[in-house]
Parts: sequence; C-alpha cells; structure tokens
Amino acid sequence: MDFLDIGNCDPSWRDEVETRDWRNYPELSEIPSLGNSGQTQEALASVDNAIVKFSDLDFPYCWKIILLCKDGALSAAASTLEEGLKCSKLKSSICTCFASKSFNAGGNIVDSLHWWIVSASLQFNSGRFIDDDPFLHLASVANVLSENSAASSFLQINDQIYGRGVRFHPEKDAKIQTAVLQLPVPAREKVRSVILSLLAPMNAKYKVSTVESAKCYDGIGLSSQQIGEIPAGTMLDVVSLRKQDRKRWIGVTLAYQKRMVWMSGETKVSFSNRVTTLADVYAQVTPWQKTERQGAAAEIGKGLGYIGGGVLGLFFFFFNSDSPLFPIAALICCVLGIKGAFHVFMGCIEFVHAKRSV
Repeated sequence: MDFLDIGNCDPSWRDEVETRDWRNYPELSEIPSLGNSGQTQEALASVDNAIVKFSDLDFPYCWKIILLCKDGALSAAASTLEEGLKCSKLKSSICTCFASKSFNAGGNIVDSLHWWIVSASLQFNSGRFIDDDPFLHLASVANVLSENSAASSFLQINDQIYGRGVRFHPEKDAKIQTAVLQLPVPAREKVRSVILSLLAPMNAKYKVSTVESAKCYDGIGLSSQQIGEIPAGTMLDVVSLRKQDRKRWIGVTLAYQKRMVWMSGETKVSFSNRVTTLADVYAQVTPWQKTERQGAAAEIGKGLGYIGGGVLGLFFFFFNSDSPLFPIAALICCVLGIKGAFHVFMGCIEFVHAKRSV
C-alpha cells in the first residue's frame, strides 16, 4: 500500500451492532483451543466451516487472520480481511486483527497504520467504542510524532473501554515507534495529518462555553470546597467527563487548568450552537456511552442486591417469628426492598437514556 492511501476506506463500510457471543457456539469456541495448541490445520478447517455458517460474524474472520499470520501467509490473511469487510456486521475488529497480527508477523507498518486508523474511524462513526487496540497503537504513533495531545486523547478513549492503566509493554511501544521513525518524512507527515483529522470531530464536540458564571469545586459533598468561579462566556475544552450521584455533578478536566474539577450538572453551557446543561452534554458524548450503560447496569445490580438481601432477611426471620426482634428485622428488610426497587427504577431510566443517545 502507498502511504498516500493511509486512512482511505470505502464510505459504505459501517460497524453494525453485534450481540452474539462466540462462547455460546461450540463450533466457534473450539477454534481458539485448536489454534493455541498448535493444531493449525484443524483450526483452519473449523474456521472455514464457521465462516460458511456465520458469514456475518467477525470472530471466524479474525481467527483465520490470526492463524494465517502465525504461518506467515500475509497475502492470504489480507484476502480474509477483504472477505470479512464485505460480509461481517462488525468490521472494526477485523481491521484491528489484521493490522496487529500482520505487523507482529513482519508485515508492512504502512499497511498496519492504515487498518488501525480505519478501525478507529469505524468506531468513531458508529459511536460505539468496543476495541481498544487501535487506540493504543495510535497513541504510540502520536507520541513518537510529538503529538502528545492526540496521544492523550487516544489513551482516554482506551481508558473508557477497558479502564485506566491498560497500556502496551514498553518493548511493543518501542517496536511500533521505531517502525514509524523509519518511514520517509512525507509518509510520517501523512500519518500525522490523518490521525489529527481523525480526532478533529471529537475535539470539536467537547468544546463548550459557559452561558453564565459557574462555580467549580474540588470535590462533592459536605467536605468539598469552592476553588473558583468561571465567568460567563468562558470557552472550556472538556477533556473528560465523569458522573456522580446520578448526573447531579459532572467532573470536567479543564484544558487551561489541567486538573479535574467538579461542576453542577445543571450548569448552563453553549454546546453545538444551543444552550443546554453539562449533564446533557455528558449524555451526548459518544465515547462515554458505554460507561453510561455500565453505570446504569451497576445501579440496577445494586438495587437487585438490596432486594435480594431484604427477601433473604424476611425468609430467615419468618422461621424465627417468635423472636422479639422480628418486627424490627421485618421493617429493616422492607426498607431494603424499597431502597432496592428505587435503585432498579433509576438504573432502568439511566439505561434507557443511554440507549437513546447511541
């Protein structure tokens, strides 16, 4: 591939929602064990059968690429990539798999850069961030090109997918960066341009301005202290967002302060040429939608835990109803049940809200 083609992809490619789990299908779940145990031919036979049966699932294409790259058959792996891009509902994972596995097998860094960028672009366009690997690779590339802000943005997306602290081993970072530095200067500048343009919509999306003066705090609760007041009309580059206490407080990292502060979710801001609140901005920022759904699920889980504890408590004390503590215990169990129902209700509302924002 010519470096001028880096990042160019078919505009018809889209990542669709994929809910199937390969672990639930015996003919798919046997493939990793075969491949990891060195039974390459048996694994390839199983993969080919799986592609026939699950032609729109990304998993068999990814594993065929893994097996072919392990044997050094990079051309065949590239053909599998093309086949997967035509048929699979989820395309970004196949792009990532080919880019990473072919690079590890000695493939061309230009090809790998192209497919990491395509994978990231597909995830940006779908608004669903499910694969952290391209963002880790692009963070390494941005670092070696001295684009530290871009590297930070890529790592931030990675942290929202798998949690903070997931990073490459330094040796892997060094391998990627050495390969990039060996590219001719025009190729490096092309890569720089593409990764910056990839992040441009994301960076623009997070710019807000205060409609009225707003207070910011060093935390929340009774122990928090006001650390400043932002004048009306101040432009804020919102680098990260966090939810606390069902969106009543939004933690924002202000670019000019380089630290996290807390502001009320009801703070009025100008966002995308309209007046809204920070809480509404939080709901619309797509890289955090998965975190939003996870928070809603955690809220529902907490509620079910309270309800389960209340039911078990009532069941236990039912067989000890002659105890003088029975009325108090029954009351406590009922309170737990009511509290649990409240958490489940709020979690369902948050989950529905998150689904609508996708």
